Order: sequence, then structure tokens, then C-alpha cells
Amino acid sequence: MRIFLTECKRCILEIKAYSAGYISEMLMTTIIFFGLMQGLGDHSKSYYLTFIYWYLASGIISNGSISTSQEKQTGTLQQLLLKPVSFLKIITYRNIFWLGFSLFQICFVILIGILTIQLKLYFDRKIILISLSLFIALQGLGYIITSMTIKTAKIGNFVSIISYILLFTSGGVVPNSSLPKVIQWINNFQPLALAIKATKSIIDYGETPVDLIVRLIFVSMIYFILGLVIYRKIYKSGKKYGIDNNY
Repeated sequence: MRIFLTECKRCILEIKAYSAGYISEMLMTTIIFFGLMQGLGDHSKSYYLTFIYWYLASGIISNGSISTSQEKQTGTLQQLLLKPVSFLKIITYRNIFWLGFSLFQICFVILIGILTIQLKLYFDRKIILISLSLFIALQGLGYIITSMTIKTAKIGNFVSIISYILLFTSGGVVPNSSLPKVIQWINNFQPLALAIKATKSIIDYGETPVDLIVRLIFVSMIYFILGLVIYRKIYKSGKKYGIDNNY
């Protein structure tokens, strides 16, 4: 718990130091949220949930990459790898904090929608299972992104591109059936797309897609395990040969 609180304090200090950037991010998120809502016209009941899913995934990709990249540039990453405290535990606690912070941000945006345009919220208890499964997948994704940033900090240059590719190819904005066949096939194994598709079925059509939920759980576990494997491989390499500081 002490390590978790320490990481939370460190992240809060980072937010304070770059408050202008986070405020601009909030404004951009608000514009995107309402812009896409108006663009959809007869937007679905599940739109706000699918947007939350995307924003949480985007938060893990961007914050995890940026935080590790900054530590790599300042030279503190090497020190963290040499500490007796498990670096994996530190990454996990950071991911939990950034997920919570991203959730707070997007809930604030949705609150604005409720107060200004009477945005209606729809929910079902099965969404909890979908959200938990997606959270497991996002933890694995966080490990992968952090590992890639340890290997090469250049991944930070592409986080925004990755985030917006996910936004428009996961079925939350553009219907999955309207996407290219290749993207549709990839979405069968992409946790964010599976979570969005299952949520749409439950909220928009009143159906319980058991097969989709089971697949999401299975794929999420694969992402989590894959993230751990990639992390451990790069972690051992970093401990043995040192961190590659080329950018």
C-alpha cells in the first residue's frame, strides 16, 4: 500500500507540473465527445460507454508511454530497475492510477453532457463483467507499451496516432460492418472492439452475447499474459545489459 500511495503522489505531482497539458487534453476530449455525438446523429444508447472504453485505453497508451519515456530521459529508469522493489509492481500501480484518472476525466466530460444536453445514461449489470475483462486487457497493454518504451522511447511519438486509430476502427464510431474486412477480422481478437461490440448488443439491442463475452475474457487473459511475457523479457535484458538510451 505504501508503494501504491507513493506512486499516486508521484503521478499527482506530474499532473500538477503539466496541468496545462492535461487541461487542454480535457478540452480536446470534450470537443471530440460532443463532435462525434452530433456527427452520429441518432447516436446509440451505448455511445457514452464505448467512448469511456476508448478513453481508458487511450490513457493507458499515452500516460504509460510518456511517464516511462520521461524517466528514461532523466536517467531515473535505470535506478528503478535496480531497486529491490518490483518494477512490475510499480508499473501496475501506475496503470491503476492512470486508469482511475482517465475515468475521472471522462466522467467529468459526461457530466457536462448531462447538464447541457440532457445526455441519458443506460447501464446493465453485465457491463461490469465486460469492464473488468477490458481492465485486465488494458493492464496487459500497459505492460507492453511500457516495455516497448524501455526498449525504444520513440514509441511515445506514435501514441496519439495509435489512440485515434483505435477510436475509428474499434466499432464505437464507425460501425464494425462498415470497416474493411481485414479490420473486422482483427477486431475479433481486439479486446476494445470486443468490449464495444458486446456493450452495444446489451444496451442497444437488449441481447446478451455470451459468445462475445467469453471471447473477450479469453482474449483479455491472452493480452495480460503476453504483456507479462514481453515485460519480463525486456526487463531481464535491461538488468543484464543496461538501458538503451538511443532515441
